[in-house]
Amino acid sequence: MFLRFLIFKLVETGTADGLGTAALARAWERSHESGSPGMPLSFDVVSDGCWMLDEHLRTHVRLVQGDTTETLRRELAERRIDLFVHDSLHTYEHERFELAPGLDHASPKAVAISDNSHATTALADLAREAEVTFALYRQRPIGHFYPGAALGIAVASTP
Repeated sequence: MFLRFLIFKLVETGTADGLGTAALARAWERSHESGSPGMPLSFDVVSDGCWMLDEHLRTHVRLVQGDTTETLRRELAERRIDLFVHDSLHTYEHERFELAPGLDHASPKAVAISDNSHATTALADLAREAEVTFALYRQRPIGHFYPGAALGIAVASTP
């Protein structure tokens, strides 16, 4: 139910195997059935990724292959974004490069998410500069070799 209100126009960078893309495409499919416009855009530099998307879900997402330094701004032209998910190259510079145009094209109630917020402050810095709300959610695994990551969320405005 929550995603039905949220997934209108979404962008994801870092498709990889397509697991996250499949979840977002299915959420968009349910939103679209309720009249939500647009189609998810997913960017990845590799051409053989997204193997987890079945034929049905592939019809619900536009896959853009190529380096986002060449494709992102062109594809976002004339668009408004409600949800931007960054999950590609995890360096401060690249994360900031991808998130900045996402915020430039944000709808009034947009949400930006970065799964790398434990390692860089790119989203936090952009949120502060844009004067939007930022929250950091840390994973705290118990008894696991992985120490956990953090999800950063920036919200353009609150309802």
